[in-house]
Amino acid sequence: MKNWWVIVLFLFLFACAAETEEGYPEDILPRDQFVEIMVDVQLVEAVGKQKMIRTDDPRLKLAGYYQETFDKHNTNDSIFFKTYDWYYAHPEMMVEVYDEVIIRLTEMESQLSRENEDQDSDNER
Repeated sequence: MKNWWVIVLFLFLFACAAETEEGYPEDILPRDQFVEIMVDVQLVEAVGKQKMIRTDDPRLKLAGYYQETFDKHNTNDSIFFKTYDWYYAHPEMMVEVYDEVIIRLTEMESQLSRENEDQDSDNER
């Protein structure tokens, strides 16, 4: 009976370890999928900010782009925003997500730059 606190301590440590290993609720998007969606969302927002949309109501067009993004990733706005809210409540993890988003967007930009340079050099010949 003297060692009951060892058992309680062991159970407590085990419970804490299990929570940090899983760490994510089951009803939010997996981190990788959330990052992919956030990349596409950033692209949609960039289109909106650059006013590249030619329509009477750009907000309606953007809403359509967001819906296409959610459809592309087999999700919906409710699940996306629930995931976003969860990450917002966990700022350290949100920073990691945004870091990954920035890395992917930078890679996309580099790829496009290389393709444009290749195309320009082909046109000069």
